[in-house]
Amino acid sequence: MNRSSQVGLVARSPEGHAAHGMQIKGHETSWVEIQAHTFRNWVNEHLRNVGLEVLDLTKDFQDGTKLCALLEVLQGRQIKPPWIRKPANQHQCLENAASALRAIADDGIKLVNIGNVDIINGNLKLILGLIWSLIVRYQIGRSKFPPRKLMLAWLKAVLPECRVSNFTTDWNSGIHLSALLDYCEPGLFSHWRHLDPHDSVSNCRRAMEVARSRFNIPMVLEPEYLASPFLDELSGMTYLSYFMKENSPGFKSTLRWVNSQLPDKHISNFTSDWNDGSVLCSLVNSLGASAKCLPSSDPIVWESNLNAGITGGRKLGVEPILRAKDMADANVEHLGVMAYAANFQWIPPRTSPSLTVAVSCDTHTTRIHVPTNFKIDFLSDDVDPRAVTAEVLGPEGERIKCQLTLGANGGRGTFTAMHVGMHQLSVYNEEEMVKGSPIHIRAMPELSNITYTGMEPCAVGSIVEVLVNSNGARSGLIEVIASSPTGRQLDCPVHEQDGVYSATFQPDEPGEWSIAVRHSGELIQGGPFTCFVFDPNGVKVCGTPVKLADVLLQKIRSPFPLRVGTREQIKAERLSEKYSSDRHTERVISNNYHNSVTRVTSPLLDRVSSPVNLTRVSSPVNLTRVTSPLLDRVNSPVNLTRVNSSSPLGSPLRSPTYRNSPVNGHYRGTSPLHSPSSPLGFHNSNTSIDTSSNVRVSTMLSNLSQRRDSWDALVKTQTTVNEIDAEVSGDALHLIPVRRSASFYINSDAPLSQVTVTVTSPSKISLPVKLTKTGKQILVYFTASEIGEHVIDIKINDMRVHGAPFRSHAYNANAIKVDRIPNGVVGQAVEFEIDGSGAGSGNLEILVNGGHVTSFVRNLGSQRFLASFVPHEAVTHLVEMKFNGDSIPGRT
Repeated sequence: MNRSSQVGLVARSPEGHAAHGMQIKGHETSWVEIQAHTFRNWVNEHLRNVGLEVLDLTKDFQDGTKLCALLEVLQGRQIKPPWIRKPANQHQCLENAASALRAIADDGIKLVNIGNVDIINGNLKLILGLIWSLIVRYQIGRSKFPPRKLMLAWLKAVLPECRVSNFTTDWNSGIHLSALLDYCEPGLFSHWRHLDPHDSVSNCRRAMEVARSRFNIPMVLEPEYLASPFLDELSGMTYLSYFMKENSPGFKSTLRWVNSQLPDKHISNFTSDWNDGSVLCSLVNSLGASAKCLPSSDPIVWESNLNAGITGGRKLGVEPILRAKDMADANVEHLGVMAYAANFQWIPPRTSPSLTVAVSCDTHTTRIHVPTNFKIDFLSDDVDPRAVTAEVLGPEGERIKCQLTLGANGGRGTFTAMHVGMHQLSVYNEEEMVKGSPIHIRAMPELSNITYTGMEPCAVGSIVEVLVNSNGARSGLIEVIASSPTGRQLDCPVHEQDGVYSATFQPDEPGEWSIAVRHSGELIQGGPFTCFVFDPNGVKVCGTPVKLADVLLQKIRSPFPLRVGTREQIKAERLSEKYSSDRHTERVISNNYHNSVTRVTSPLLDRVSSPVNLTRVSSPVNLTRVTSPLLDRVNSPVNLTRVNSSSPLGSPLRSPTYRNSPVNGHYRGTSPLHSPSSPLGFHNSNTSIDTSSNVRVSTMLSNLSQRRDSWDALVKTQTTVNEIDAEVSGDALHLIPVRRSASFYINSDAPLSQVTVTVTSPSKISLPVKLTKTGKQILVYFTASEIGEHVIDIKINDMRVHGAPFRSHAYNANAIKVDRIPNGVVGQAVEFEIDGSGAGSGNLEILVNGGHVTSFVRNLGSQRFLASFVPHEAVTHLVEMKFNGDSIPGRT
């Protein structure tokens, strides 16, 4: 037997045919006729492209030529080896049929129960089965799943009102087909609900004609056949497949809806675009569920993403049709994915999980090793407590476990901080961050049993005793170290008696000393502490006594002071101050009561509330500074009461009257004597107490012999040169802006020709100086060209004015560099960096919304700072920055 006959014998079987297993019984002639008509029309739709036509499936395929031509059209390639165009005998006809069957098998189509002999003999049922295999493969789409299941799933999804369950009787009335047209193009058949179900043939004809004219869908099925109760399922599936194949009207309508739900994506298919799971996750998230997707090129990650999307879909009530593994397959067939996606169309949007739960905490500070509680409220009845999670991220990046106790309406959570610093609490519902998250909570050190009572200002050379109450702490664990203003450290021997520890040291230089008290190596609460040391011999009182009016320091809002400058600069400035003090510059202290001025310096990173009550004081001149702890909120009332004592300098002084007046929201002390004509010159200083959360960054300046950080009333220098009285005063002796004219005045009877003024820049360049005289007042003008300390030397008749040379610091507000301030989220810190390294010395003021919003500053070193504030309402926040009173350009 030849090869062609062997192929036919191997494939033969008397059992199968295209409609095997159909539900129609007893009407075989009717369904075979309808199916043959439908399949023949389908074949001719493709053969028309090559000028061929089939009139009878039993006869026109007998020589194999039209079957081979059909396969070349469907596959888009020629059959190899070439088939015989004009067979001359039965052997060549069998060879053509065998070539067609091999081409079908080579394309992955599994053939059962048919061989080349069946085709030559015209076995209609087997030929119909062969054509159905071609329809499934080349029109409906190749899939591991039954095409009937996928097609029916899509139709049920897009026509929920029709309740489609089959491809036969559900379509007889033509109503479902009309509804399908209206889905493909909304409004095309909007009256489909009002059609008469008894006028089935007319309904089917009208719908099929609209489908042909509007969407170019061929009428492979006659309207009478579609309306027939004997319609076979394969014929119905063949016609309806035109509505759901790739790029069909139904395909495009479903794709259009999916794209409408994806604001950040645009897809063009239901195959490769869905492989990595990102589209499904985005679709699920847009409808209110939650699905996390990780970008990756790894198919394993794709499958994980798809599983996350499927889980989110289930929460919306949509069950998957394909497995995640099948959807991640590069060869996935479009119909299963399209049917699954179509099921999401009618899901009502769900409230986002992030909006159904809220978290709150009564405090923004806690202590290490102490449990911290927070509250969780459910804002919807649909919240699943099992889907609510919480995590805390510690200052060192560690994750801290949270214990949650949740019921039907919410509950509470607890965590315990182990390290000092900022902790971020985040609560999630279905992996979405909920309302109120994240919450920033600062953990502070444990409250120590050791307490320190503080110390008063003292004089150089005096013995300072530090008393520490142990409150039961073990002996031998306390150490005290005193640090001088220039950075020297002095060990202070510690002695214990009846639970009270004492240490002594003898300060040998004036200024601000830092006292560190440690218990078991850790600073005790509130440390390090500050002790101000003054030198009584460095102050002389002269001039006419003046009277100081009572001053009431009210609790008002003002920026936090923070010293800016390198350690070397501070040391140099303090040495300069000491040097200037040694030269016995005469100071005018306008203070009848030797006023005791109290300044409260806030911590760098937290709020301070320090009400200070100041009453009339008559005592030796002293300065008290109360420094709050670095990491805690402080309420530090400081009461200065009246003390009756005589002045150590022999006679009381009368001081000028001060008044408090608001300046830009702050109260600053002002003096009526601050004028060029006054014999006494006062620099107005902010005498208010810091109780706000705004920030002032200030430097220590070596202005003449004065200590800007230690005196709230800076005193101009009054000098006498031989027989010539010369008063030198003016803003140019303190802080001056670069590239802007600065001036000061000299009160002297000397003629202008005898006055010599030289101004030397930091780079040792002498600057041009202009002098004018009006009466006894000599005005001096110059312009600083660079940042840094300028030396001003004044001579009259070649004799240097007492106190000269004076030193002035030039600054440049334009050199302050501020990073872009990002948009913020309510309840979350907004941070930005400030670089003042190139701006020179001075005060940097930061106000957020005029001082009504909390702001913080952290020193990053090298005169760089990290500023932050936490917005509490969704409005535009105004951040104002000034350097030495000059607005920083473009930074408000």
